[in-house]
Amino acid sequence: MCATAVLVVMFGCTLAAPGSAAAVRASGPCTGQSENHIVQVFYRRVAAYPLRCGNGISWGYLHILEGHEYEPLAITLTVAFGIPVPFTQAFILIAPVCPTKGFFVRYNQGSYGKHGVRPQGIITAYEKALPNVSQKC
Repeated sequence: MCATAVLVVMFGCTLAAPGSAAAVRASGPCTGQSENHIVQVFYRRVAAYPLRCGNGISWGYLHILEGHEYEPLAITLTVAFGIPVPFTQAFILIAPVCPTKGFFVRYNQGSYGKHGVRPQGIITAYEKALPNVSQKC
């Protein structure tokens, strides 16, 4: 298990429960649920950002589980304390121990397509190397 301190995210450290994405998908919170089912809600002051099951291809919990690593602590801290990315619906939290990396959470406060579910919520969340940073960690 990764060691964490208050408000410090140790990037590159998996905080998800052990097990394959297929195993979690088969027995996880989205089993038998629609893509609109809310898995967890993350907060930034009074604003709520739901994480829905999604479609496993382009958005939601199943997309994060299959395409990235589901790290609820990193998502919680990024939504609550991250910097809003200008001209997007995203937050970034830069790792204090390694400023060459950031954790991104992209969301949609609008409705998702023809489903009319509003807000769609968190689309994806992932760790990413920051461009134009020369420091090596």
